[in-house]
Amino acid sequence: MGLDPRDRMAQGPGGGVGAEQAWTPAWHRLSQFLLQLLPLDGELVLASGAGFGVSDVGSHPDCGAGDPAVFRDSDRFSWHDPHLWRSGDEAPGLFSVDAERVPCRHDDVFFPPSASFRVGLRPGASPVRVRSISALGRTFTRDEDLAAFLASRAGRLRFHGPGALSVGPEDCADPSGCVCGNAEAQPWICADLLQSLGGRCPQAACHGALRPQGQCCDLCGAVVLLTHGPAFDLERYRARILDTFLGLPQYHGLQVAVSKVPRSPLLREANTEIQVVLVETGPETGGAGRLARALLADVAEHAPAAAAQPGSEGGRRQHEPQLLRQPAVRRG
Repeated sequence: MGLDPRDRMAQGPGGGVGAEQAWTPAWHRLSQFLLQLLPLDGELVLASGAGFGVSDVGSHPDCGAGDPAVFRDSDRFSWHDPHLWRSGDEAPGLFSVDAERVPCRHDDVFFPPSASFRVGLRPGASPVRVRSISALGRTFTRDEDLAAFLASRAGRLRFHGPGALSVGPEDCADPSGCVCGNAEAQPWICADLLQSLGGRCPQAACHGALRPQGQCCDLCGAVVLLTHGPAFDLERYRARILDTFLGLPQYHGLQVAVSKVPRSPLLREANTEIQVVLVETGPETGGAGRLARALLADVAEHAPAAAAQPGSEGGRRQHEPQLLRQPAVRRG
């Protein structure tokens, strides 16, 4: 998440500078000293329509004049926006359903120390809880330390809004994986995801589109649900799909999301199941359905070793996957 200066006016004890004043010679001379005195966590807040220029009389003659920079509202960045996050363990062929693109409760959240950021905690959303947060060279694993940071000037500059943010040493020690825990926050996740589309999902380009758990909109592809035992290893199974299947020519262009999700309360055999979502990113269709059937056959053949049993499948195809961006989330 980048920190962009806000395009609205803010006045401190010394008053503010309007659009007309910003272009006066006096303000030009003052700005040269102001930029030298600003602390590393300082802000230069401009009124709407104002602007300023910065030049170095001793710059190298080969340097160009540069391009104009557009300042945008930094308060527009929301914690629940899936567009703004990047998984630290992403690999070619893997993606995450929308709710799991936002940090889960067992995740470590890392804001690069060399990058500025500002993130909003929305009102009304369920409290955000993750395993740890690293920001400004510090790692917070206790609520007391995080609360002190959030109340500090540096913390208020980077985290704003009435929402709650907390951390806890909830390591995922189950080899079969852990449920993300973002189900309650999914309405806000989907609202942020679809904000640029007017809050409405695009129509899926297929008949019989599916909406897996954690996904905001229908997609075309296939979903395989597996029941699992205590010996099931989620990471090993994800690696098996990548190494054994996705590298084959007939499955070129497919992407897969594998995670543990809550099971329907109507099914009493287990509280959770493994959801495998397959989507196609290329022009060819039918690969997701073929891979789903291959996965079911593979599980039936190696069920004792995989400690998994097939549940159900559905399918067709899907458009483009969503791309993930910084900051990073390390899956715990």
